[in-house]
Amino acid sequence: MENDFTHRLTEIVKANLHNEHFGPEELAVQMGMSHSTLHRKIKEKYNKTISLFIREVRLEKAKELLQNEDYSVSEIAYKVGFGSPTYFNKCFHEYFGSAPGEFKKGEEAKSNETPISNKKFPKVLFLSVGSVLILVFVYLYLNGTFSTQEIGSPVEKSIAVRPFNYLGENYEKEYLANAMMLEIVNQLSQLKDLRVMSPTSVMPYINQTDKVIGKKINCSFILSGNLHVEEDNMNLILTLVNTEDESVIKAFNFKTELEDIIELPGTIAQSVARELHVELSEDEKSRIRKIPTLNLTAYDFFQRGREEHFNYWANSNNLEALTIAENFYNKALEYDSTFARAYTGLAKVYWEKNYWTDYFKPNFLDSVKILVNKAFSFDPELPEAYVMNGQYLMANGFLKEAEREYDKAIAINPNEWMAYFGKANLYYNNDALETIKNLHQVLSLYRGNFLSGIYGRLFYSYLNAGFIEQAVQSATEKVKLDGDSVQYYLFIGNSEYERNNYVN
Repeated sequence: MENDFTHRLTEIVKANLHNEHFGPEELAVQMGMSHSTLHRKIKEKYNKTISLFIREVRLEKAKELLQNEDYSVSEIAYKVGFGSPTYFNKCFHEYFGSAPGEFKKGEEAKSNETPISNKKFPKVLFLSVGSVLILVFVYLYLNGTFSTQEIGSPVEKSIAVRPFNYLGENYEKEYLANAMMLEIVNQLSQLKDLRVMSPTSVMPYINQTDKVIGKKINCSFILSGNLHVEEDNMNLILTLVNTEDESVIKAFNFKTELEDIIELPGTIAQSVARELHVELSEDEKSRIRKIPTLNLTAYDFFQRGREEHFNYWANSNNLEALTIAENFYNKALEYDSTFARAYTGLAKVYWEKNYWTDYFKPNFLDSVKILVNKAFSFDPELPEAYVMNGQYLMANGFLKEAEREYDKAIAINPNEWMAYFGKANLYYNNDALETIKNLHQVLSLYRGNFLSGIYGRLFYSYLNAGFIEQAVQSATEKVKLDGDSVQYYLFIGNSEYERNNYVN
């Protein structure tokens, strides 16, 4: 029966070699098991994760093709389901101890050499580490750290910013309303003592009162604004409200000429921080005072691009907005070729436009890397550049390096939810504790249109860790968002199956 199990697993993976996205979830479905049951069986039998089992079947097939077929290394990488030849080379070398090209020349690795991924470690070490993790999990569970509710009561200093209203008659300047909102959020996000919700988190509740929004997205303060432009002058009226009782903390009135608009978001961020009694370090003051470009025309095109990019983030089907954003970012660089944030804007556009369509093309992420490196050359402290670099490294299999990039982004911008989400993805198949911790960081900062997917990930992470009740709560939150009752009952069925396994 054990041999039949191994044979069936291997044959299913081989039948899906061409599909680079065939992973643990898909294998579990085809085996007729829950993800956690399959993970446990493979772990017990081979001391491997599901992902590692799949990867090694791919690599064994690659070795066979290298020795018997007349294909290039890149062609074989794609045939066995690796979207990146670079990542294929890295995995192949780690597993067999030699580069794929050496195998093709007949210079095989020594047969008595154990692949790195199969090396045994003392059982005592595994038991010690496992015991510590279990104790940590139980402690955090009993103390409510990983509750999937609305993350407890709102953090004392937490804020969301509504999209600003445009009141001017010059509709060519209407884009400035959302552009200024995004810039203010960007500046506030760099303050470590203030939790700042992502801009898209407010969008589902745009017509609700501040009190309702505060409860829905778990924040204590809302900043709203009305922007008026007349000729070359801008007037921005902001209102800071306590969401508990909708009392007005402060009303601000910022008047400036359009040519001085670049410095305004930093000034506003400091004013809001002062009203909320948020202490700014010297580094934080320096960062939010930093001028991204001295060219007003470049800044204007960048702001237009950001506004269109925001339209895409609010509705991912709006691909036209993404194309328009790309054009504006390029225009900004025509006027200032040193504008680092315009390069990261383009890197994000390229990733979003091409990730799925060009995934199997050689070096499809090279443009992202080039643009990120350009951004770093002009601004080595740009958090969004570190996030994009982390995405690039993770896609190419450099997981430790990707983690370091995400941590750098968080050090500069502690409210960068994409960095926490990237870290959750890094740990997803290997470390349930870190996955859950980072997903909850995401939930504390993000309530946008990808929220259902986050709860889905949290469900499987809790289930694999053996926290059935928390898994069920995550599934419940997910069905509230997407209304998919079929998937909900599938999740509940998996939960009950696992509950019975743990009981028995």
